[in-house]
Amino acid sequence: MAIFMLMPILCSSMVISLLIEKEHFFQSLSGNQWLPICLISSITMTLAITPTTLIAIACGYFIGWAAIPYVLPAYLIASAMGYGLGRVLDGGRIMKSLKQYPKANAFSQSLCRSQWQLMVMARLSPVLPFSFVNLLLPSLNIRFSVFLFAGFIGMLPRTLFSIWLGLQARDLLQLLQTPNQDWGTLSVPAILAIISTAGIIHLIQKSISKAVMGITGNSG
Repeated sequence: MAIFMLMPILCSSMVISLLIEKEHFFQSLSGNQWLPICLISSITMTLAITPTTLIAIACGYFIGWAAIPYVLPAYLIASAMGYGLGRVLDGGRIMKSLKQYPKANAFSQSLCRSQWQLMVMARLSPVLPFSFVNLLLPSLNIRFSVFLFAGFIGMLPRTLFSIWLGLQARDLLQLLQTPNQDWGTLSVPAILAIISTAGIIHLIQKSISKAVMGITGNSG
């Protein structure tokens, strides 16, 4: 998990350098020519090589709102592959280990009963890295359909905002170095962070209460 969380940060500098160096080349590409680039980015996002926000900003900068039909499917593909990668890397070890601890096991089961809310909030949060969610939540037996579609709903506001941010840019270097230059731009991720954090905390508190009640009931 540490590797998958740190890798996008380390690789972003290389991607940014490439975008700056080849800016005129990317500017010359048509919308359809961005399709293979976005498909490749779905692989790099799955492997935590490129952050999802960076891809959306770059696409927004170069092709504007025309990036939507390319970026959104790329996110879905990356989510699907990330789910499979997370299941393979975990191999069921987390759930097996939780069974040794009744309280933790009851908590995880209660949390997974709110799969849709959990996935929406996890993807909505700008704090939780895309690759971290891909590794953690599949190991908790989140259903694939919920992981994919609820996660897509959660990612949508962040994605549209990032594309808009790229569209508003006048200078690529300035954008990538200081993407949040005013309070208006800062407010959107701050609001998303507050909403998603509050939602996750609410789900955790509710799951803890249910887990405690379940254990108490079984003891009685």
